[in-house]
Amino acid sequence: MARASSRRAVAADDADDGPRIERRPSGWRIRSYAAARQVLQARGATTQAGFTAEFIPTGYLDHHPILISDGHLHDEQRRKVGRFFAPAVVRERYRPHMVACADALVARAVAAGGAPIDELALLYSVEVTGRVVGLTHAPVDRMARRLEAFFRQPPFDIEKPDLGRSRQQWARAAWNALGPLLSFYLADVRPAVRARRRERADDVISHLVDEGYTDRDILVECLTYGTAGMVTTREAHRDGAVAPARGPRAACGLPGG
Repeated sequence: MARASSRRAVAADDADDGPRIERRPSGWRIRSYAAARQVLQARGATTQAGFTAEFIPTGYLDHHPILISDGHLHDEQRRKVGRFFAPAVVRERYRPHMVACADALVARAVAAGGAPIDELALLYSVEVTGRVVGLTHAPVDRMARRLEAFFRQPPFDIEKPDLGRSRQQWARAAWNALGPLLSFYLADVRPAVRARRRERADDVISHLVDEGYTDRDILVECLTYGTAGMVTTREAHRDGAVAPARGPRAACGLPGG
């Protein structure tokens, strides 16, 4: 069973940890839930800068990545891909595969005498997301390792100039990212794109092909979708718990376990 984490991702609105709104050299720090909500809802007066979007080079892609798009463009992109992630679609089209995946992973863990639950969560999230996106041309274990390797990066601090990284750290970040990214493209993305260009399927890659996305554009989108669930799922289980030998739905986060 997972150990309770002592870390808090979100502080309570009345937490006594400093001023609710604080001006810093790098910007504003907001600790108030009400103020943060007001800023996020002021879409006409703000620009999304999550995922250090302001540091990502532009001009190399024909289509702006959904990860860092903003405003009406982001709304339009979400509207077009929303049909693949709608709750009813997930329930009707993907739930049987989700259950089968959970059963298989738990059976493998039981046969091995146990397994870290974040490892099971990684494989589960990558396989299910891969099915929705269309990344089904390589073993899930290997694709998960490539995605995981991409995020082995030096630390950074958004409040410091140049993210607080030295030249050596930036060089290491590029080295750590480019190898896994190239492998991800050659082993996972390119085969899927080539297959969808020959014959469409009901998945995200086929949608992107129909929208006129280039292979480079599709690589960025696949990296976004392929890692989104992986990162959040692994953070949720970072304490390294071991999955118990009980119901597969409980072990893999499905209801009804």
